[in-house]
Amino acid sequence: MPINALKISYDEVCVYTSIKVKASPIAKFILAFINLFLLSVIVVFFIEGVILAALAFTAMELLMIKYTLWNILGEERLIINAKTISYQQHYGFFITPLHTRKFNKKVVVLPYDEVIDEIVTVKFLFESYDENNLPYVVYQSVLNITEADFEKLIKEIDRLFIDEMTSSYTMPGIHMN
Repeated sequence: MPINALKISYDEVCVYTSIKVKASPIAKFILAFINLFLLSVIVVFFIEGVILAALAFTAMELLMIKYTLWNILGEERLIINAKTISYQQHYGFFITPLHTRKFNKKVVVLPYDEVIDEIVTVKFLFESYDENNLPYVVYQSVLNITEADFEKLIKEIDRLFIDEMTSSYTMPGIHMN
């Protein structure tokens, strides 16, 4: 299982992350084969005049194309600041709309799914608290990242909130070594 690539940047206001899908060559080949098969079935049904079956297979092919684009060109993007989390999925040729979710008080980043292969990878979720101090999930990641990349992400988010706190209370900047 290839490891998804994580890029993190920080500009003192937001933490920007981008997780690129790394599918195996075998998976890419299988997806290409399924797409070619479905396209040939669609062509045969249109030639034979079986329109309803051709439309049904066209709908399946559209879903398969989306899944194939995700596995070949897919990327999960997050923008985190002290009050919101914005996210979107990039499929290469099209991008989903940017969704922004606000959170109250504080946000907690937790690993929720660990897959042990040769390297430990995690998926993560962002939790916050509502006005009744009950936890709720603000965002849940789609892709696995390595445990080391997860630690880097946590460090940058901590840095974001430390910088936010120092500017809120007009304290001198805290520099993490």
